[in-house]
Amino acid sequence: MLEGKVVGVVSSKGGAGKTVFVANLAFAMSSVFGRRILAVDGNLEAPNLGLCFNLPHPPLTLRDALEDKIPIEEAIYQLNEKMDLILGYLMNEATSRKAKLGEKIQFLLKKYDFILIDSCTGVDEDVMKASDELLVITEPDRLSVTTVYKLIKAARENELKIRVILNKVRGSKGELEKSAVEATLAQPVASVIPYDPRVIEAVNKGVSVLQLSPNSPASKSYKKLAADLLGEELREGIIEKTSKALKKLKIKAPSEEEVEIRVEVGSDEILAKKKVIETALNRLFEYYERGLILEDVYKDLKRKYLEELEQLDSQAQR
Repeated sequence: MLEGKVVGVVSSKGGAGKTVFVANLAFAMSSVFGRRILAVDGNLEAPNLGLCFNLPHPPLTLRDALEDKIPIEEAIYQLNEKMDLILGYLMNEATSRKAKLGEKIQFLLKKYDFILIDSCTGVDEDVMKASDELLVITEPDRLSVTTVYKLIKAARENELKIRVILNKVRGSKGELEKSAVEATLAQPVASVIPYDPRVIEAVNKGVSVLQLSPNSPASKSYKKLAADLLGEELREGIIEKTSKALKKLKIKAPSEEEVEIRVEVGSDEILAKKKVIETALNRLFEYYERGLILEDVYKDLKRKYLEELEQLDSQAQR
């Protein structure tokens, strides 16, 4: 196995969504593409990565490793089969300046395909020195874009590859458009992550948005960016494929909200049976995307569900 790549994730101001971005991108790279990923909470001023995975108080942290109290391997937490975490804890300024994150990370490179490091706000020299590439996070407003230029300038001086990520994009009239951001920074925007309320909901539940809602707008964007970083082709998702198949049968694949509403108001026996099957199909899609069921089992169950739906449609038309 070749040594992995270290990618630092940076932003020029707080609130840009950098930590949540790291959590969801790491999960997409590991769960969707099966790569070995390590997410490191290198934000020694405000270490919050653990909150994204319901791990608020880890007993061993990056701080312990940087202070040479433990080998860095002992600070690793296995989130799932393909994704590990090294979580953080506050460090005082004097100790932080002496930290040698890059030296510690070097020992782990052979174990992972990618190491993603969440950084402190602003120019984090230690993260820059440790990284092969930087993902620069900015929001689509003038203040964020203008202040992020200092980061890009520092990255260029360090001869680091840069990818600009436009985060929390609502598509509202007052936002800067992608082209305006690119013109201001003299740098292409590599990815646009839309504002998605499911992201906040996922954080509050201590899971990735890909686990909570794998087909949400943000989840789709994280999958696409993960594919770009890994040099993979992002294939059409299971939900999209099956939705097209259902349309051919003149059946709409319902959203979670639609299923809930229709279950409450439906009274027809055939409609009630369809609700049950459609809900089961949605759950089946989700489990397959998360790798919880085998492909053969998934295909067999999907075929049976679709056949039953087709029979129910035929009955309804009689």
